[in-house]
Amino acid sequence: KNISKWQTNQKVSKKNEVIMTDYKESKEADVKTLETLDMVALEKAERQPRVEEHEKVERALDAEVLVIFELPDGSEGESHFKMGHTVEVLKSFVAEEFEIPMDAQRLFLDDRLMLDPLTLSDYPEISPSKTVFIRVEGILPESAAKK
Repeated sequence: KNISKWQTNQKVSKKNEVIMTDYKESKEADVKTLETLDMVALEKAERQPRVEEHEKVERALDAEVLVIFELPDGSEGESHFKMGHTVEVLKSFVAEEFEIPMDAQRLFLDDRLMLDPLTLSDYPEISPSKTVFIRVEGILPESAAKK
């Protein structure tokens, strides 16, 4: 009887060990799952500000600004442009509207020559809340003069 009681206790003890081992492994798996979930949540949270920053940049580049062109004959022309538009876009407008070929134009913001690949947002003095005056140098045909 003592041996069978001892054997029974051993069996119960082994079962308890298995149960405890299973419990520990289960808890470790739960912890790993939580760590994985935390990493996924962290990665998602890290991406979120970038998306918001990207949206801010897009909104800033889509903002409109009124540009008044001071033409070579002293007259003026105006149009709205987006902050993301390049100087080349402005030159294209001047070419179409005032018949000054793009390659013959030079645009100046104050006394600074504006460069084709730059956008309006690249010039710190330009903002959507201000009207921008841009001086156009080039030969203006008489038929294109706007007064």
